[in-house]
Amino acid sequence: MIDPSRKEKKKLNVSFSSDTKDDSRDTSRDASFDHPTFDTSFDSAILQYAADAGSWDGNLFANDDPFLTEADAMDRFSSQQKSQQQQHLNESVSIKIEERLSIFFDQMSSSPTCRVVGSIGIIPKPDMPDAFCLTIRDKRGHIEQYEPSNVCRNVTGSLVHLALEPEDQIFQISLDKPEAMDAPLIRYYCVPQLTPMPMLLKTKVKRTGMQCQVGIRIRANPKNRRPLEKMVIMMVIPPDINGNSAVMSRKGGLWDDLKRILSWTHDKLHAGEFIDIRAQFQCADLGADATTTLPILVRCDGRSLFSRIEFSTENSNGSTRPVKLYADQK
Repeated sequence: MIDPSRKEKKKLNVSFSSDTKDDSRDTSRDASFDHPTFDTSFDSAILQYAADAGSWDGNLFANDDPFLTEADAMDRFSSQQKSQQQQHLNESVSIKIEERLSIFFDQMSSSPTCRVVGSIGIIPKPDMPDAFCLTIRDKRGHIEQYEPSNVCRNVTGSLVHLALEPEDQIFQISLDKPEAMDAPLIRYYCVPQLTPMPMLLKTKVKRTGMQCQVGIRIRANPKNRRPLEKMVIMMVIPPDINGNSAVMSRKGGLWDDLKRILSWTHDKLHAGEFIDIRAQFQCADLGADATTTLPILVRCDGRSLFSRIEFSTENSNGSTRPVKLYADQK
């Protein structure tokens, strides 16, 4: 009977080939690892799976680190993606936003009628992208209608995967056409319910025989944060009053005989300030009980967005990429 303790150990000879010599060595301590047979033949019958399409970098795993894990490789790939996005964000566009407020005082209604109309244009600068997506966020639902130009199209319906608010709109804007620099990219009209009141207006009309005297006072709201600028005051003159005979207390009045409108301009009106305008006309004698209505329309810029809309260029589609946005409010 053979003593197990004296059993001869088996030797496993492994031959290594090299360019210089053949070497054999004792690897008996590795004999306890019973490796299953591994078939290294390239049988065409087992090569039946095609590679999936993807955007992996061919050099993603090409490195000298033998301990690189798949998680490390994914982190490296994510860093490369972020770096590419940062390069795209070095591109920028500058837009200009302008909103005009019109207030109509007809002396018959208890409150005036307001209307806000806005426009969005591009400020030319070097190295602009050929196209970008502009997201307009209308949280308060103040926009009633958008009117895009021929270099701008609404792509909101094709980006349903984005987490948008119901009133959000995304426009793809092409800047490779010369007309993109000339006219507004988008015009928009606010709802009639938006009634900012940055000014108060009072009028007084007095008729005596064949003379009509009119007094107008416009006062900027003391709570205005910014002055009212580029003011235009337009007064509609009825047919029984001779507009050509107007004598005014302020210089710069213009009479439009075709539209029968007498207008003035005023550069700037700070919070709490007021202006007075007086005019005298020749008119038909309609008797002592005659009443005269002179509707007045005032337009101005407030250097503020009455609509309270917001802008972003972070969203994109297959034809554009995110860019930096600079906005200039006119």
